[in-house]
Amino acid sequence: MIRTPTLRQRVNQISVVAFLASATLLLAGFVIYSTLKHSMAAREVERDLTKSVGQQIEQLVPSFLLPEQRSGVELLLDKYRRDEGLSDIQIISDAKLASSDFPKCNFDLNNSTTCQSANGKKTLVIVPIIESGTAFGWLVKEKSNISSVATRDLFQMFGVFILVLALTFVAIYISTARLLSRTMPQALDDIVTWIEADLTEKSCSLERLPFKELEDLKDKVSEVLERHHKERDQAIVGQLTSGIMHDIKTPLQSVIAALHLTERFAPEHSKRLSRLENLVEMCKVNLPIIGRIIETTLDGSRQIHISREKADLVETIHSAVNLNRDLLALRKVMIEIQAPESLHMEHDPIQLSRVITNLVKNGVEAVNGTERLPRVSISLTKHENNVLLAVDDNGPGIKTSSAKMFRAFRSSKVHGSGLGLHITRKIIEAHNGSVVASNTSPLGGARFEVRMPIGSEQGGLV
Repeated sequence: MIRTPTLRQRVNQISVVAFLASATLLLAGFVIYSTLKHSMAAREVERDLTKSVGQQIEQLVPSFLLPEQRSGVELLLDKYRRDEGLSDIQIISDAKLASSDFPKCNFDLNNSTTCQSANGKKTLVIVPIIESGTAFGWLVKEKSNISSVATRDLFQMFGVFILVLALTFVAIYISTARLLSRTMPQALDDIVTWIEADLTEKSCSLERLPFKELEDLKDKVSEVLERHHKERDQAIVGQLTSGIMHDIKTPLQSVIAALHLTERFAPEHSKRLSRLENLVEMCKVNLPIIGRIIETTLDGSRQIHISREKADLVETIHSAVNLNRDLLALRKVMIEIQAPESLHMEHDPIQLSRVITNLVKNGVEAVNGTERLPRVSISLTKHENNVLLAVDDNGPGIKTSSAKMFRAFRSSKVHGSGLGLHITRKIIEAHNGSVVASNTSPLGGARFEVRMPIGSEQGGLV
């Protein structure tokens, strides 16, 4: 797995690479400078050696012509050595060089020749000594191109450059590391604290930041937070409205359906009275549910309030299914209920009725749009101190993770609000239970399992 480097590690890498690159460039410049300086020094030495050679030959010729002056040759050579700072000067009588430092030096027997030593540190000039067509030998002059003092100074200068470069980079690294490892993280922590305070509506001031870029970032974040607050306010209003509409639609449809059935008969018709009684019964059952839902939704905190009472959970399931009979008949849904004759436990019948309604509707709408005949199965079993309520369907199954399905405003349906399963989880958690979704339904679709404890444990608010 590739690890993302920290800011300090990145600074270290950049500093090392920059130092090595600068040292390499400095060394390359030093080599080029040394080469050019050496070449210029060699040419200068060559000019010094050749500019006085003619005069020196004229001074040496009489010593070869007059035997009594032959001893003056060594004196003249010593004088030339001292005056020009030569490393060697001699007169040879054949074409073989006396020095082994110039193995590739091939000189002309009649003209002067200039050579460089094998290591490039010395220059050699060979001049034939000729007078009136007679050759008396060759004058050989040898001189160093760069003195040892100059070479030592050059290396000292290079060492000073390296030291200055190292100290400069150390200072830059310390300053940059302090800036990026202390100042920047502290400023970012202050920004995060300021954002958290703004989101939680707490007081927090962020007056000054160390860099203009961070000030610009703060301004942009402030704009985003302002838009977020406006959108959140709108979302809260929409959530309240959607929650009410979603929850009261089913009981309200039952009342409307009973009202339409009553209006089909004239006042004097014999079935008019029975229809009115049915309408009254629907109002008695559903209007308290609608009022309870509105009261729960408009409490301002969107918490789910539950009122536990000792009631038959099997009867709650059948009541919820009967509440949705019109929808099930319209969609031609085959529904099965597998439950014991009775199972009394403390729960909120109205809130659990909403749970069953939401899960059944979810299964029906999942199959809607396919060629399958919708099938929904509700099973209730008891396991020691818990009950397991499972709702299965034969739809296409769950296409996303179980955790995301229960988030608010997340729905795979075209016209879904994403509140049904979210409200379902909150109601179950208020009963100290849990709900999970999976694709393990024996019908081939989705399966929702609700587990709740049997006992007198008091539920809370979610």
